[in-house]
Amino acid sequence: MPRDSEFASTLANYVGQSSYAAGLDAVGLVPTAQLATGATTTAVFLRGDRTWASAGIAQVVVGASTTVVTGTTVLPYDNTPPQITEGDQYLAVSYASKAIGNTVVVEAEINGSRNAGIGVAALYDAASTSAVTATRADGNVAGGVSFLLRLMYNTVTATTATQTYVVRAGPSSAGTFTLNGEGGAGLFGNAVRSTIVLTEFA
Repeated sequence: MPRDSEFASTLANYVGQSSYAAGLDAVGLVPTAQLATGATTTAVFLRGDRTWASAGIAQVVVGASTTVVTGTTVLPYDNTPPQITEGDQYLAVSYASKAIGNTVVVEAEINGSRNAGIGVAALYDAASTSAVTATRADGNVAGGVSFLLRLMYNTVTATTATQTYVVRAGPSSAGTFTLNGEGGAGLFGNAVRSTIVLTEFA
C-alpha cells in the first residue's frame, strides 16, 4: 500500500538516530556501537555508564622464592622513609598495565629471621628512591628469631609502560637477615616460601 511505503521511508530517516529507536542488525540484534562507547571484544562487558570495559581481574603476576639467602645491609627502623639503597633486595615483580586507570594491588609475604635488631621489610616502586610501604617484626633479639612480614600497597596505573616493584629487607642494626631460613639454614625442609603478588583490576 502507498501509505505503508511512505511510512517505511519516513521511519528509515529516524532509525538509529539519537533519542530514537536503535536499528537492528542482520540477525535482529542491536549493534554494539548503539549500546555504548568504546571498542568491543569478547573480553569486555557493558557498564552502567554505557561504556565497554574489561571485566574483573586484568592480570596477576607472581614472584616467589624458597631460596635461603642472607644479607647484612641495614634497613634502619627509624622515623625516615626507607631508601632504595637500604636493606637487600630479595623479591621483584614486573608488569605492563593493561590500561591506564586500572587499580593495582601489590602484596608481599616475607619469611625470614635476623640475629640482631629488628627485622624490617619495605616495598618500593623501582623507579622511586623511597619505599611506598614498610613494616617490621616485633622485638629486639640476641639470637636468631624467625618472623613473617606482610606488605600491601595499592595504586592506580598512570602508564602502560613496564614497571617493577621490589621488596628489600634487612636487620635494623648491624647483623644478618636470612630470607626463608634461620642461621643460614632453611626451615621445614626448605618449604618456607616468600612471595610477592601483583593483581591488576580493570
